[in-house]
Amino acid sequence: MVKGVTRRVVVVRAPDEGAPFEQAVFFLRDERMQKKDVLREACAVAETYLYTMPRRARHMRRSVWQLGAAFACGAASTGIVWLLLAVIF
Repeated sequence: MVKGVTRRVVVVRAPDEGAPFEQAVFFLRDERMQKKDVLREACAVAETYLYTMPRRARHMRRSVWQLGAAFACGAASTGIVWLLLAVIF
């Protein structure tokens, strides 16, 4: 922590064990707001992240398949180039 600087933070813990995060930390500006409003907004942001996470997980699975296909195509093209060079020389 930087000496002489204070920050207001809100820590939101995950609602269940299967959540993709353990806790979310929000750093607040110096604007004065009521505690209930700050907590409500922080919880809303954390819940929004939780509900969008499964869509991201499905996207990650597709990218793994794409990575595997790219690896297979690269290995096949390297083999073909090696075979052509072996035949020519």
